Amino acid sequence: MLRYATLRYATLHYITLHYTTLHYTILHYTTLYLTTLRYTTLHYTTLHYNTIQYTTLNYNTLHFTTLHYTTLHYNTLRYTTLHYATLRYTTLHYTTLHYATLHYTTLHYTTLHYTTLHYTTLHCTTLHYTTLHYTTLHYTTLHCTALHCTALHCTALHCTAQSRYDAGGAPLRDPGFTGMNRGSTGMNRGSIGDDRDERGKTGAPPGKY
Repeated sequence: MLRYATLRYATLHYITLHYTTLHYTILHYTTLYLTTLRYTTLHYTTLHYNTIQYTTLNYNTLHFTTLHYTTLHYNTLRYTTLHYATLRYTTLHYTTLHYATLHYTTLHYTTLHYTTLHYTTLHCTTLHYTTLHYTTLHYTTLHCTALHCTALHCTALHCTAQSRYDAGGAPLRDPGFTGMNRGSTGMNRGSIGDDRDERGKTGAPPGKY
């Protein structure tokens, strides 16, 4: 167990870190409390039953990372890239993602509460049984993204674009391939709070955004 430590270019296996700053670090089976990660790369890393609280991730790359039953509270992710990452049963509370890119990312049974996504790009991302509560998406681009049995509760979509091309660059003729029909996803004006005459009814905490 390491407390208040600064580690650079370190490899950690089965470690618990409290109030730790990690630079260019590889973490395996690690629990992080109040941790700041800068320029950290995780390759083929599996996080099982981890709790990540008040963590800041700056310019991080996660390759083939799997998060099982992981809870993120009050985390900020800036310029974070996730490649082929799988999130299963992951809960994100009050999480902010700035300029995050998710490539070929799969989210299974993931719950996002009060999550803000700014300038986020999702490429070929699949969301299965994902629930978004009071989630705000600003300037988000969805490329070839599929939503299966996804529920949007009081979710606001601002300047969100959806790609009209598939992964191979061919134009999409059937917009329903993403599952973004009003019946299955509940994306009607009442559910996402996008009615201009019904301002302030997104359910988000006052003053949060």
